[in-house]
Amino acid sequence: MERVLRAGAPIAAEYPLVFAGSRHAAFVIDEADGEARSTCALLERELLVRGRKLHAGLIGSVATDPRWRGQGHGASVLAEAEQELARRGALLAILWADDTDYYEKRGWRRFGWEIDFEIPSDCAASMPEPFGVRERRPEDDGQLHELYERHPERIARSAEETSALLSCPDMEVLVVERWGRVAGYSCLGRGADMRNVVHEWAGDAQALLTLLREHFARRRDRGVEESLFLIAPPSAVDVAERLEKVGAQMSEGVVGMAKILRPQEAGSLCAELFDRRAGVHCTAAHEDGTVEFTGPKGKVSCTREVLFDLLFAPLADRALVEQVGGKLGVPGIELPLTPFVWGLDSI
Repeated sequence: MERVLRAGAPIAAEYPLVFAGSRHAAFVIDEADGEARSTCALLERELLVRGRKLHAGLIGSVATDPRWRGQGHGASVLAEAEQELARRGALLAILWADDTDYYEKRGWRRFGWEIDFEIPSDCAASMPEPFGVRERRPEDDGQLHELYERHPERIARSAEETSALLSCPDMEVLVVERWGRVAGYSCLGRGADMRNVVHEWAGDAQALLTLLREHFARRRDRGVEESLFLIAPPSAVDVAERLEKVGAQMSEGVVGMAKILRPQEAGSLCAELFDRRAGVHCTAAHEDGTVEFTGPKGKVSCTREVLFDLLFAPLADRALVEQVGGKLGVPGIELPLTPFVWGLDSI
C-alpha cells in the first residue's frame, strides 16, 4: 500500500482503526512467491441512520502493483473482501472510488446523499469573527466525541476511536469554545487526502462558520488563497442556509459506492420499511440476489440492483420506491435510507 499509494511514504498513521490490530479490521492479499501483487483493507462498522443500526463493511486502500495490473488481481482481492465481509455479517460494503466504471462493472452502485459546498476565500469576511477558536488538544476529545454523537447520520464510534482518528497526520483540527465548553470542531485535510476539504465537523451553524473563518485566516498566513470545500449531510439545513448566504456554492453528491452483500437480510429490511404494519413480506431470496415481495395488492420480484435502489438510492431518489410501492399497495414513506459517512471514517 505504501509503495503503490504513497510512493513509499508511511500510510498506517492515516488509518489508525485499520492498522491498530482491531478484530474488526483485516487485509486481503493476493500473493505469489512471497510478493504482494494486490491488496486492500476492510473494516466492519455500524451505520446509524433513522434510529437504526446497519452492519456495514468499509473497503479501502485498494492497491495493485503496476507490474501486475490488468490481470485480474485487483478484482480477485475485491471479491474476497466482499465475501469476507458477508461472512462477518455485513449487510453491505462501502468504498470510495476514483475509477467508478471499474466498480460499476463489478456490481457496485452510487450510494447515499451528501451536500457539498465550494467556499471561495472571499466569503470569509462575511463569517463570524473567530473568537474562542483554537487548535484541538487531546483533553478536548471527550467533548468532541459528544458533539460527534449528536449527528443523526453517522458511523458508530467509541470515544477511543474518535480520539485516535482526531490524531491523524496532516490534519488541522480546530475547536471553538463558549463559556468554557467546546461548542464545535472542524477537521481540514487528512494525510494525503482531502487537502482542501473540511470533511468532518460538529456544532451549530454559527460555530461552524466561526471555525471556517479561522481556517481561511490560517491558510492566508501560509499564502494559500484557494477555496475550501465542505461536506455535510442533507439534514444540515441550517448550515446550508448560512453558507449560501455568505456566497458558498452548493451541489448535491453521493457518499460513495456500495454493494449489498446479504440480499435476504436486505430484503427483510426493505419489507419492514415499506410498511411498518407488517403488510409487506420478503417471501423469497435467490442465489442471484433477486428477492420477492408480497404486499396488500400483489407481488413484485426485484433484482439485486432494484433492491439496492429501494434501500439506498443515490440522492434519496424515490421514483423506484413509488413504482414498486404502488404495485405492492404501500406508500414506502421510510424509503430510501440516507446513510452518511464522515471523512474521518473513510479508509
